Amino acid sequence: MDPVHSDGRPRPLYLESDDLATAMAHLARSQDETEVWFKKATLDTEGIDWSGPAPALPEQLFDWRV
Repeated sequence: MDPVHSDGRPRPLYLESDDLATAMAHLARSQDETEVWFKKATLDTEGIDWSGPAPALPEQLFDWRV
């Protein structure tokens, strides 16, 4: 999937976790009503299919810890 829409708009998707790979795996297999809605919405609008293998994690650009 391209990181931008065909008209050039970015495709932002923000997920935050101390262990992003584990969080993504949990989300992929979750049957929680809200998480199922989120997966359907991101599939319908962005083409992100949570039923397949998780993609490689993107490069972390910034870390703010206090």
